[in-house]
Formats: sequence, structure tokens, C-alpha cells
Amino acid sequence: MGSGASKEPEAADRSKTEGIPGLGDRLSPSFQTFQTFLPSPLQLASYPLVANNVRLLCDEEDRLRPRASSLTASFRRLRHTYGCEGLRGLFRGGHLYMLHQVLRDGLRRVVAGRDRCRSSASRLLMKYGIDVVCYPILLASTRVVMLRNEESTWQTLCGWCREEGVFSLFSGLLASLLSTAFEEAMDFVLGACIDHGSADAADKLVLKACGSSVVSVFTSPINYVSVIQRCQSPRLSGFARPRPLLCIIRTLPWRGSLNQLLLFSGILGLNVRLIQWKIQLKEEDQELEE
Repeated sequence: MGSGASKEPEAADRSKTEGIPGLGDRLSPSFQTFQTFLPSPLQLASYPLVANNVRLLCDEEDRLRPRASSLTASFRRLRHTYGCEGLRGLFRGGHLYMLHQVLRDGLRRVVAGRDRCRSSASRLLMKYGIDVVCYPILLASTRVVMLRNEESTWQTLCGWCREEGVFSLFSGLLASLLSTAFEEAMDFVLGACIDHGSADAADKLVLKACGSSVVSVFTSPINYVSVIQRCQSPRLSGFARPRPLLCIIRTLPWRGSLNQLLLFSGILGLNVRLIQWKIQLKEEDQELEE
């Protein structure tokens, strides 16, 4: 199972207009700015995996609950959802998930453009403040995956607030913020190490992509805790009852996460070794030419 974290597809956004000569020049700056706020097609296409991840973590039906977070269990659950609910079931909650991504990233960019002169601590506070404000939408997108009622999203949110209070919309917030903070910190450190190397730009891009996958898998258990806590409620029907944090941690899919970590770490290590050989061959060629 993968994590919920996604990267901003800046290169993909540029390719939307670079493929047609002169199109980027004809588009107005306001339209180009609006285009950067839209979610990438990759995010939309991969959403069924995000929703499937929620079901695997939060569904208490013993006959469907995976024992070891295996790839086979993931495909089996996807097939079951598609067989019972069709495409609508696979993309259940996708509109809220995309709304959260667009709103959060859009507010981050607006604030980043206006607060260039502020201190790093102030910018960091604003950044995570935006995450807190947008979190109820993320919680709703996660909970809707587990529900099958025909009520509107607004009616559902109002019902949750009446039953449990407004603060119930922030269940799992701390784990979500910790997951984001750890992932961004590790991405920053990894990116700094890669940038100080002697590899060319293309090789650095490959290493950063592989490194981001490793970081995402490494921090995924924290994100899993947040997902499970979002789908817990002491009163609402259709959700699991709250469990102690240690109990949640013990039941996380550690074996699957370890397998993914070893896989992506191996891919990263292989790419590092190949790039080292490439640099070594270039240096030897330069010595021969001299």
C-alpha cells in the first residue's frame, strides 16, 4: 500500500502547452495560472488506489481484510469493489480528495507568493495552518469511501457535527501533520545531498524521484495512523470504534511497508551505482583525451 502524499507535477503542467508551437504564448497569464491549480491526470488516475488503501486499513470485515498487506490482497479488494459498485465505487470520495488537493496547493501558492519577505518560521506556520484549515475536507473524502448512503456531502458533514461536534472533523490531524512534516524534511535533506553531487540535471531528477518514493514509503505508517483515526467514531454507524494508539500501531501492515521500503531502496541504490559508473567513465574518457 502506498501513502497519500503526492508531488506537484510542474513538469507535467509545462508539457500541456509546450507540445503545441505557440500555444503557450497565446494563452493568457491568468489561464496559465489557473491551469497550475488543477490536479494532474496522474492524481485522478491513481485515486482508486488511494481509496482502496482506505478500505484495506479501515474495513473490519474479516473475509476482506488483508493479513499482510500483500499486492494480491490489494488487487482482490479492487476487483471486489468494482464488481459490487463499478467505477462509482472505485472513485467514491474522489471529488472531495481532488478538492482538498486543489484548495490546499492553491492556498499554499498564494501565500508563498505574498509572504516572500516573512521569516521562515512564519511561512512554515502559514503552510501548516493551511493544512489544518483544509483537513476537514480530507477527512470527509476518507470517510465517504467507507459510506454508501445517498446523502449529499454537506448533509453528511452536518450530521457528523451534530452527533460528535465540530472537533470530530479533525480526527487524525496530528498524525497527518507529522507525516507531512517528516516527509518534507526528509525530502529536503535528500534533495540537498543530491544537489551537492556531481551528477547532471537529468540524473539528479531520477535520483530525486526514487528518493521521494523511499521517503514516502518510510513515512507511510504515520499516514496510516491518520487514515485509521479518520474512520473511527464512538457514535456514528458504519465506522470502527476508537482504539488506543498502540493498538493501531501494532496492527499496521508493517510487513508490506518493509517490503516496499526494501524494493524502492534497492531501486534508489541501483540508480546511485549506475550514475557513479557513468561519472567514472566520463572522468576516464576525459583523462584519455588529455
